[in-house]
Amino acid sequence: MRKFELTILKGDGEKYWFEGFDSERELTKWLEAEKSRPYWSKEFKVEIVDNSKIFEDKAKAEAEAAEEARAERERVKAEFKEFREKPGKGIQDCVAMLEKLVDYFGLDK
Repeated sequence: MRKFELTILKGDGEKYWFEGFDSERELTKWLEAEKSRPYWSKEFKVEIVDNSKIFEDKAKAEAEAAEEARAERERVKAEFKEFREKPGKGIQDCVAMLEKLVDYFGLDK
């Protein structure tokens, strides 16, 4: 799937051509060039599907996920820094930090 999908149908509704484009400008330029060709028929019908919203939503979700992951990394780094600077760390403190790291990295205990 591309951001813009163009389907050209013959006069009887049969699919003649399908093409995908990354921008509406690219689609328009290609279509105008095709319409100037000798094989272009006045009976052709053009259908355009705009999938750009899907791509925008996906990009937004990916950006949000990346931001959440970055914030989680910063939180874990801060906890680890606090642990390293803590005086008199005992075995319980070390176990607790290891458990946090195991959880963060998604490792099985």
